[in-house]
Amino acid sequence: MRLLLPLCLLLPICELLLLIEVGRRIGSLPTLALVLLAAAAGVYVLRRQGVTTLLRAQQRLASGESPVATIVNGVLIAGGGLLLLIPGLLTDVLALVLLFPVTRALIVRRAARRFAERGFVAMHAHTTRTRGPEARDDDTGTRGITIEGDFRRRDP
Repeated sequence: MRLLLPLCLLLPICELLLLIEVGRRIGSLPTLALVLLAAAAGVYVLRRQGVTTLLRAQQRLASGESPVATIVNGVLIAGGGLLLLIPGLLTDVLALVLLFPVTRALIVRRAARRFAERGFVAMHAHTTRTRGPEARDDDTGTRGITIEGDFRRRDP
């Protein structure tokens, strides 16, 4: 959190200086086209990958698996897409790092290792798929999924 304020102040200055330098070398119209192309790519990635990641997480939940890795990948993809929407070349490079599957996998592994070192434990509900008439819930008419978990009642 200590780095957030300096980053918010320095990033726009660095972006502006880089855009001026690139515009000086390749021209202002190609630089503008590059920034607009990156924004269009960000919109495309957000629309396509967001839905795909959501469907993948739902499939993992339905099969009883933990969707944590899928959700983390989805957050990184969304972050990369949002960074592509921000005008600037530095944010575009950072977005590409988040969008490439190889670098994204490295980020996920490193984050998981850091969470494990700090003692964070992944929590998820255990789901079991059952078949047959004994799985029918008479009140709701649902059938097929049993969710096991712990709860604590807190009266107001």
